[in-house]
Amino acid sequence: MTSSATAGTGLKAYWGGVLGQPWIDRTIAIIASVPFVWLAHYRYQHLRLGLPLVSSVTVSLVLIVTMILRRPPKRVTLNPAYWLLAFFATYWPLLILGILPVRNG
Repeated sequence: MTSSATAGTGLKAYWGGVLGQPWIDRTIAIIASVPFVWLAHYRYQHLRLGLPLVSSVTVSLVLIVTMILRRPPKRVTLNPAYWLLAFFATYWPLLILGILPVRNG
């Protein structure tokens, strides 16, 4: 093996170990939950309760609770395609809440 291949493998192992730490996993989950909480509060202030908001907040609440209470990962992928897929799968409710019309009054 060349030294660059060894360095690449060592770097992957390092980042996999860092991202697999339980406290880092919980911190990322809490930071990832902040946009859901903020947008739900914002939409509640402008739309009040309605079926779209209640259903979206319910989905977001289930997502937030599972993100914070889950077990820490054993392995973490460093493949950017999987990270992008996870990002879109996680944040689609924000898009739904973001495009709901705001009623004035």
